[in-house]
Amino acid sequence: MASESAILFEDMFDVDMFNPDGKLFERVSRIVCETGSTTEATLTLDICTEVYKLKREDKIQFALASTLSLSGKPDDGTFDQSGEPTLLDDYEYGMYGRIFEVKYLADRRVQVYASFGGLLMCLEGEQIQFEKLQKDIQLYCLIRKAGG
Repeated sequence: MASESAILFEDMFDVDMFNPDGKLFERVSRIVCETGSTTEATLTLDICTEVYKLKREDKIQFALASTLSLSGKPDDGTFDQSGEPTLLDDYEYGMYGRIFEVKYLADRRVQVYASFGGLLMCLEGEQIQFEKLQKDIQLYCLIRKAGG
C-alpha cells in the first residue's frame, strides 16, 4: 500500500460522456466524468484509446500521486525497471505530467489543469479537495476500472 502522502487526490468517477466537442484525434478520446460521491467533482481527461479502453457508464478509480514509490519517496519521473512493486501495480493505466494552471472560481471552487505528454486533464471541485494540487508540481495520473 502506498504512503498516504504520495496520494494527492483520489475519488471514484462515473464516465458520462466521450468527446463532447467531437473526436479530434484518431487514438485519443476526451472523457467527461462526475463523482458519484458527495464531493461533486468533475473530471475531463484525454485517454489514449489504443492503450486503455473505457466506455460510457464505466466506473473508474482515479488518483493523482506525487510518486509511484510505495514508501512515498520522491522520484524523478524516470521509468523504474528494477521490478520492485510500485503504486502503478494497483492501477491499469498511468500517465506522468505536470500541473500547468490552477484557476480559482466563485463559491470556493477550483479547476486544476495538467498535461500528461500533451494529453490534458481538467479537474474541477471544491477548493479544499485540491489543497495538495499546486501549479508546476509533477504528478502521476492513475486509473483503474471499479472492481478491476
